[in-house]
Amino acid sequence: MQTSENLHAGKHYGPPPETFQQDAETMVNSLIDDAGDDPTLALYKLLFYMDRNGGTPENAADLEQAKNKLEQIIASDLTC
Repeated sequence: MQTSENLHAGKHYGPPPETFQQDAETMVNSLIDDAGDDPTLALYKLLFYMDRNGGTPENAADLEQAKNKLEQIIASDLTC
């Protein structure tokens, strides 16, 4: 009998765990790669992490910079 644990065994959904501990530029690149070059999806993943992180992380400034960079990328894509 197939269980959800069997179906998802060994599969990874989402960016690598260390993504959110990196500097802003590396974080943006990693998130965009993981999102299949979709900056909107990358931003959703970052916001999901930020909303559920709890407290103020040590790299809060990098997280905010990454968010701003993704917003800029999305805005520039919309104007093209």
